[in-house]
This record gives sequence, structure tokens and C-alpha cells, in this order.
Amino acid sequence: MRARLLRDWRNAAQEWPLRRLLDELPALLGEAHSPARLAEVLEGASLEELRAAHRRLVEEGAWRVYAVGNLDRPALASLVARLPGVAAAAGRRAPAPLRVADLAPGAACVQSLAVDHQDAAAVLYLQGRDDGLGERARMALLEVMTSAPFYTRLRTEQQLGYAVGVSPLPLGRVPGLAYYVQSPRFDEQAIRDRVEAFFAAFGKEVAALTEEDLERYRRAVLARVEEAPRNLDELAARHLESLDLGYWGFDFRARLAAAVRAVGVRDLKAAWRQWTGAERQALWLVTDRTAQAAAQPLASSCREGWFALPLAIE
Repeated sequence: MRARLLRDWRNAAQEWPLRRLLDELPALLGEAHSPARLAEVLEGASLEELRAAHRRLVEEGAWRVYAVGNLDRPALASLVARLPGVAAAAGRRAPAPLRVADLAPGAACVQSLAVDHQDAAAVLYLQGRDDGLGERARMALLEVMTSAPFYTRLRTEQQLGYAVGVSPLPLGRVPGLAYYVQSPRFDEQAIRDRVEAFFAAFGKEVAALTEEDLERYRRAVLARVEEAPRNLDELAARHLESLDLGYWGFDFRARLAAAVRAVGVRDLKAAWRQWTGAERQALWLVTDRTAQAAAQPLASSCREGWFALPLAIE
């Protein structure tokens, strides 16, 4: 089992550069562990350490049970009662909150990741200013606004690379967007310059945004947020999404849709100025095709503190 895990984690280093950058970002910002770090720890782990970890999990861990499908409450209660350790876990202190780095406002920090590949890649991560639903709604609208122009101008018109796009990158309840490019022809600095030029030019279009434009973007966001689940698996995934974010009423998407409907043109223009201006909270993660070392931890100068993300908000 150890050999299989080590092989999987070490093979992650052979992924194409852009995939490696996107996988590294959550670890860099504090929410996860990179495959390389997991492999390093597992390499020296003993069987007795595994047994001790299992004992701690049973003796100190807490339970969260979710059921969906043809189960009534008595049947669920009977099932839960048979799970080992549930009674002993009752009343235990909740785990410590997750932490996500609160990026320092200002010019984006730059971090690099060593890759053994001829292509260069770069990801610009824009972080929301807070972890509220309003900010998440505004960033969802920003993604829809910029996705097609970003692809058209950098991929189709400038031929910057074959992998160009925008992707949501929320970490817990902290919203964020990743603007990414992988190129066989341009180096990391050239990619960064072109992406920054895109934002400078697109600001004029944001300044000219109308209510009709916003309504079109809003409909696109709501179509995704409010899409009905097609089967039980998708319904369960929606429920677990709400639970993971602390919405115990299973209403995360309903609340997000309401927040999207509440965003006005003035709100979005003000948010754009903060996301892309001198006080933006952003991080560049780029490939380094000359280095051999793994990615370094996020520099302390790049963060102002931490978002504390409790496991439940209600």
C-alpha cells in the first residue's frame, strides 16, 4: 500500500506544468498538503506509527454522519448506533478551524515551482477580499465576464499557448479565481506581462458595463448555481457541499443565488477596482525550468494573516 501511494504521489511530479501549478496552489495557501510533501512523510512512516494514528482517530476523532436515499430516521438512528466509536465521540471538542492565507494587499507576490518540462506556465490567483457570499457572487460574475475574452485574446489572437483559461479556485469559503496559461513559445515573464496587459485593457470594458450586460452575466451564473441535480449522486454532492461550507440547512446554493441577484453594476465596478488595482490580493505561481528544489512555503511577506474557517456557521 505504501509503494502504491508513493508511486502515485511521486508521479504527480511528471504531470504537465499547468496541472502541477494548479495542484500546488491549495497547498501553498495552507489548505492542503502537496503530493511531494505527503510522499516525504510516508517514506519514513512505520507500521507502529500507522497503528498509533488509527488509535488517535478512534479515541479523539469526531463523527459527522450524512445519509441520503431510502432511509427514514429510525433506520438511520439504528445504523448510526452500530458505527464504532459514535457514542464515545459525542461531546468532543470540534477540530481546529481550517486556515487559508489572507494574501497581503498590493503588487502580487511571485512564487515558483521547479518543473522538468520545456513549456512555461503561469497562474495568477486573485483572492476574494472576504469569505462572505457577496464576494463569492461577485467573483462568479467576474469569471463569466472575463472567461471568453481572456481565452479569445490570449489564445486565439495572440497565440500565447494551447492551455489558456479561467477557473474558480475557492478554498473553503474564501472565493478566488485562477487565470492560467501554458506556452511552448513564451517564457514565464512574457506570460505574466500579457496577462497583466489583459487586465489593464479589460478595465475599460468593465467601466462601460451596463445593466443589460450584467443581467446577461447573471443569467449565466444562475444557470449553473440553480441547475437541478440530475441524479441522487449529484443531490448528495450538493448536500455535502453545503455541509463542508457550514450551511447545515443544505441551502448554500440558494443563498449564493440570492447574493448573485443582489449584485448591482456599481457593486461589480467597485469590486473590479479592488481586485485589480494597487490593493489587490493576488499571487503569481510560475514554473521554474532551471531549479531542482520543490516549491517553497508561501513567503510571510505575501500574507497579512489567516482566514479562520470554522467548520460550521449555523
